[in-house]
Amino acid sequence: MKKLTKEEGFTLVELMLAMVVFSAVLVIFTVGFIAMNRVFSRGVIRRQLSEGVQITTEDFTRTLRSELNNIDAPVACDGRIASNTCAVSNWVSLNFPSTCYLWNGKVNNSPVYGLYKTDESCSSRSPDSKVTLVGSQYLVDSLQIDAVSDATNVKGLYRIAGVFRTTNDLAIDFTDPIKCKGTTEQKDVTSCAVEAFNFIVNTKGSSS
Repeated sequence: MKKLTKEEGFTLVELMLAMVVFSAVLVIFTVGFIAMNRVFSRGVIRRQLSEGVQITTEDFTRTLRSELNNIDAPVACDGRIASNTCAVSNWVSLNFPSTCYLWNGKVNNSPVYGLYKTDESCSSRSPDSKVTLVGSQYLVDSLQIDAVSDATNVKGLYRIAGVFRTTNDLAIDFTDPIKCKGTTEQKDVTSCAVEAFNFIVNTKGSSS
């Protein structure tokens, strides 16, 4: 008499359960990978912007100490009208005696972001050859340099203030102070970074 043996294998129910578990693990892994990649990308963007701000403020400090000689603040130009002082049109600029800083420009009616520097006055040339201080993926929301006086009215103190940010307006909360929106408000925006700065430079000493 033959002994009946049970055939080994998986039932349909077991296969379906295995597929469900595998799919759930795959979904969790994918979502986690996307979240980690987004966090990493935001960190890179913020680091690059922070480095750009540091480069900019250090460059402005050197220019203030080497060019203004404690007399005047640089001439600000809004880019709308070219004049003897601001020959560079279609760019917002700060004009030093022999250095020009340019941002928020237009080339062939297309916006150009970033912050750039030329080694000549804004009144002497167009920005065909320029050094990039902050890359085109960032926008200069505001930037100004003003002469200030301390309690003894000593010349040589300048306030440098500005806000640099990423170019996507949908990710920005424009209330004062300007900042990135929360993740619930900007879930469709992959990146956002804002850097605000405001400090005083003593052209005869260190910044404060």
